[in-house]
Amino acid sequence: ANCHSSNAPRPTSQMTCQDAISIATLAADQHFQVEKSVVFGLMEMLQVGETEERERAAFALGCVAANCSENREVMMECGVAQLMIDLLHRMLAV
Repeated sequence: ANCHSSNAPRPTSQMTCQDAISIATLAADQHFQVEKSVVFGLMEMLQVGETEERERAAFALGCVAANCSENREVMMECGVAQLMIDLLHRMLAV
């Protein structure tokens, strides 16, 4: 599966909760390879989304990372780890 196939979610700032769910579902396939644009869309949801959007984006990123080392590499290149650390620091500071 490819993130830009006809059933794939939009890899843009217009990403929705349903898109995040679709990504998580696609990620269950060990052959799923995420593209940076999709990771960046989920990262944006984590930063600026409402609570439910942030939760879905975090879940989707976890699913993407779970089955594929190549996906983890893409996520690291995109800065997901640092974003998660920054978000945790913000949550703890509240």
